[in-house]
Amino acid sequence: MEQVEEMHTRRAALRSVRDRPREDDTSEDERSLRFFFNLFPDVPQYIAEKVIGYADYNDTSRLPWNRKVRRRIEKASCLILHLYSGKNKAKWKELEYDEHAEHGDTPSIVVLCVDVEHGGDLHNPHLMGYLENLARRGRLATLIGGPPLQSVRRG
Repeated sequence: MEQVEEMHTRRAALRSVRDRPREDDTSEDERSLRFFFNLFPDVPQYIAEKVIGYADYNDTSRLPWNRKVRRRIEKASCLILHLYSGKNKAKWKELEYDEHAEHGDTPSIVVLCVDVEHGGDLHNPHLMGYLENLARRGRLATLIGGPPLQSVRRG
């Protein structure tokens, strides 16, 4: 119930972004939505509200990765984001390169698989906020994506 209330409160705050001046934007979420509308002006508001991730995703319990994995992501020199990676995550993890394999350090190349099979629901605004943050900070070297097939949770 708390998540539903949070979603409705956020949507209400974002509803008027298109109709008011830029100077009135008070949150990072509003600035992200305005940026999105500048790129895609014809997208309806109700769709855009679902696409924009939370700029403040401090509730890391809603992310599909634990602290250890998030540390690997932050320390990697090359981060590959693979959307809709499917059930066979091990296949994509073979792309990881570890120049310090014998020491157990973070690999130089880390593949971040995002798929509903592995807890990565792209309808989760906390996850989208985390991924947007990685992209805005220039952490992503490559983005790979295939057709969603079974990866999209219906409903």
